[in-house]
Amino acid sequence: MATIMPLVTDPVPALPGRRMASLGGPQGIRFRQLADADEAVLVAYLDRHTGNDALVEEALLSFAARSYRKSLTFDDLLARHSAPQQTLLDLTLHLRRRLGGGPELRRSWAEIMLARPECPPELLRLLPAWSALKARGPRYDTTHPAVAAYVSEVLGDSDAAWQRFAASPMSHAGPGAWHRLGDLLGAAVEGVAWPAPPPGR
Repeated sequence: MATIMPLVTDPVPALPGRRMASLGGPQGIRFRQLADADEAVLVAYLDRHTGNDALVEEALLSFAARSYRKSLTFDDLLARHSAPQQTLLDLTLHLRRRLGGGPELRRSWAEIMLARPECPPELLRLLPAWSALKARGPRYDTTHPAVAAYVSEVLGDSDAAWQRFAASPMSHAGPGAWHRLGDLLGAAVEGVAWPAPPPGR
């Protein structure tokens, strides 16, 4: 049944001899299944379900679990979405619920966002704080320049804000790892209580 059901719920792949590579219906597929799929199978699957933004979003999330593809790029997938820039904001805003997982997935998503030609402040502020601050700059021991510039701009010359931010509840793992960079920076500047981490699933 596990072999037959995907074949029934998804049309025949447009690849000769790849009948067993069917991924099933797109309504229940998750990013981990797409991350495990062969690149040609994934592209053919997306082609068969053109216009399905929810599927494209899962495929985008799959890059956090499998960032390297031979020819398919993150931006290739993003171009398939009807609202590409908005979906990056939405996925990052709800990253804990949509992606979940451990430090490697968070780190990978942050690096993908920071590696794009432009990572605007409205996206930067939504990244998990620990992952964003740990994203490397041009040298091994440096912070990514976009993150460093954003943090410096928000905290400014206030020693108190810098000290509060340094004492924030962000962490490598656990609920604290999901704190958004902008939320913690805002609380540090305003001197208010630290916000709760974003909710999970």
